[in-house]
Amino acid sequence: MSIQELLEEVVQDEEGSDRAVELFEAETLNELEKYLSSSIFRRVGPVIAKRIVSAFGVGTVEVIEKSHGKLDDIRGIGKRRISSIMKGWTIQRKIKKACMLLVTPRPLN
Repeated sequence: MSIQELLEEVVQDEEGSDRAVELFEAETLNELEKYLSSSIFRRVGPVIAKRIVSAFGVGTVEVIEKSHGKLDDIRGIGKRRISSIMKGWTIQRKIKKACMLLVTPRPLN
């Protein structure tokens, strides 16, 4: 199985769709805004992404991972959008984990 096939399988298992797989780690707040408005996070466009990053700044990732209920305080974000963000975040983490497993050296048996 190729890496692309594995990544597609991870996404299809989670969402049941054939969305493009995007692997990305943001280095700036602007990049984080662009990432959050990408296709992996359904129901989040540039405006909502900007509101999220403006509200939490460098703590945005921590809020999403550990305190996602705080997203409800942002205008335009409700339970459905939070659920969508968390699904996208879960998919992104699974993809990252799969990639790490593929590149981690393993002892020969």
